[in-house]
Amino acid sequence: MPSKPFVALVGMPSHHPMVPEGVRDDVKKQLALVVQQMEDAGYSSEVIYVTPEDGMDKMTQEFKSRPLDGIVIGFGIRGIPQNTFFFEQVVEAVRRGSPKAILMFNTSPESTVDAAKRWFKAEP
Repeated sequence: MPSKPFVALVGMPSHHPMVPEGVRDDVKKQLALVVQQMEDAGYSSEVIYVTPEDGMDKMTQEFKSRPLDGIVIGFGIRGIPQNTFFFEQVVEAVRRGSPKAILMFNTSPESTVDAAKRWFKAEP
């Protein structure tokens, strides 16, 4: 039996100052729900937390530390104009650390499974 595709969800920790205080609990709950939805859909999944303070080397090592089939970079990193350089750093760290992983993008937490399904078949 083939192994489940391993898809990492990349985001900032909910306690980071760039995450607005009013949404921190919701972010934490939504990420846990998305991981469960990914598992239910037949994917292995985990959240990889990164921050602008981590720097390229640390992020690259994080992406090298395990084999990843796909990576979904969250909207909190890629959707905020002030985070553009950070988003570019994350993409470059993925490219260096996990060059075979497919970069995927969702439009909301609820569409994360759809992003994985566009690239990988999975057995629930």
